[in-house]
Amino acid sequence: GGFVDVGETVETAVKRELMEEMGVDLQQHQRIKLFGVYSDPRRDNRRHTVSAVFAVHLDADIHPHAADDVKDVQRIPLADIEKHQYFADHK
Repeated sequence: GGFVDVGETVETAVKRELMEEMGVDLQQHQRIKLFGVYSDPRRDNRRHTVSAVFAVHLDADIHPHAADDVKDVQRIPLADIEKHQYFADHK
């Protein structure tokens, strides 16, 4: 996860964050898909934030790795997404 820089679209931020945090360089033709938006003001006691969650298909020959402030990276099939625990209200 990360924040959107001033003047940046959320889609551009997703691509930048994937590169910074997992070393994944999405090509122009790779489509990111909006998975959900989480905006309840009470969802994070630190401050009010809005999360836009995206999904992207990565080919088997792309190997994400933990970089920047990421502790671990796991591939999760979209069909299994509901079986895992995420930040606060990401379900």
